[in-house]
Amino acid sequence: MLLTLPSELTHEILSNLAGNVATLAACARTCKALYPQSQIILFSRVELHLHTSVLNLDWPQKDYFTKESKLLSILEQRPDLVPYIHNVSIYDLFGGEELIIADPELNSDVVQDLFGRNESALLLLRLLKHTRSMKLFAYNTRSWKHLDPSIQLAIHDAFLTPDLESIDIYAMASFPVSLLEGCARTLKHLSINTFPTLRLGYDEALVSPNSKGMDPVQLASLCLSTSTPDLERFVKWIPGSRLNLAQLSRLVVRTLGDKHKNVQPLVWKLVCECSATLKELDFFAYLPHGRTDIKSDGVLSLYDTFDLGRVPALQKLTVRYWLSNVSDTNRQLTLLARLLRTMGGALKLEQLTLHFVIIHSRVPLDPTGPDAWKILDAIIVETAPPSLCKVAVQFESIPDQQRQQAVEMVEEGLSNLKARRILDIQSLSSSPRFIPFSR
Repeated sequence: MLLTLPSELTHEILSNLAGNVATLAACARTCKALYPQSQIILFSRVELHLHTSVLNLDWPQKDYFTKESKLLSILEQRPDLVPYIHNVSIYDLFGGEELIIADPELNSDVVQDLFGRNESALLLLRLLKHTRSMKLFAYNTRSWKHLDPSIQLAIHDAFLTPDLESIDIYAMASFPVSLLEGCARTLKHLSINTFPTLRLGYDEALVSPNSKGMDPVQLASLCLSTSTPDLERFVKWIPGSRLNLAQLSRLVVRTLGDKHKNVQPLVWKLVCECSATLKELDFFAYLPHGRTDIKSDGVLSLYDTFDLGRVPALQKLTVRYWLSNVSDTNRQLTLLARLLRTMGGALKLEQLTLHFVIIHSRVPLDPTGPDAWKILDAIIVETAPPSLCKVAVQFESIPDQQRQQAVEMVEEGLSNLKARRILDIQSLSSSPRFIPFSR
């Protein structure tokens, strides 16, 4: 029966097995009709571990039992499979020597015994010339400058592959953004996550001498998860770089730190770069400290920075916001209402998501809590464009014993939105809480 389906449906069904190597391999052996599609999905995603635990290897043939060595052997015999590999994830970038340099407290003997360079993974990385999506996972927050030079060169060359469209970088300090010049013609999505306290590599000249006359990097999606100072450095770096945000349709900025007050102007500068094309905006708004006067001119001016009416293509808006407690005893929701006052000008806005991180989630709920939410309700109803069809309110880490009471309080406060049947309240009690950090 499966073989009578159109090939597109067969591919969609088999795609649900992505990552299940044993099942896909079994499907490939079932019949000739399923073999090519199963092979495409089986080899579409590859994980490369550039260093591996030598304790699991058979000395002196250290590389013999690694997954990378087996895959390399397969591809050497079947080079026709190489074009199927489009998504590459790179792990364990740092080995024994690099870990010792970055963290002198580590026991050198233990580190050297545990992490040896995986030569097969490096050979594979150089072999994969059809990569479309690449993800680099540092995790241990080591610096790019501590990488083995051969690994730096391999990643540099990997960024030169002609079909590379998406790059995600996780927790690597001093990553040289100049490497993006290698994929300027094709790069569409860039995600940089430098939590908790990392910095991008801006030590080099902002514009490479070899970049003159080359095409700019025309991004369609940009995701930044970083500290506020690093976001500020990134915004300053853009004008002298080849990173062009004029065609950006999706912008995500997750910024935490001890200097929240600079976030909104920085995000707005990024928005202004792509105001004509931006369709999706997701950012962490500034939350004043409990001792901050929320009525001061300085705080209010931050919320006057945003003019959503100048983003005519905007369809989805997500604002992530620190809130002292669900009852909003500090009346910080008035500031959020001020930020949303101009959304009526975003005539294509369809979905508004308000994600609240509750700092003091175990504080007993105040019976007058709905009054604070009514201010927000009135602003949204008054300024909402006709296209708005969903308002999602998300709470992060509400104790189980308060969940239902909190939902009822918000429903009472946002009664007009509820009456319009566009309100969706979600309590994300099981999600991990973001913890503020200091530099």
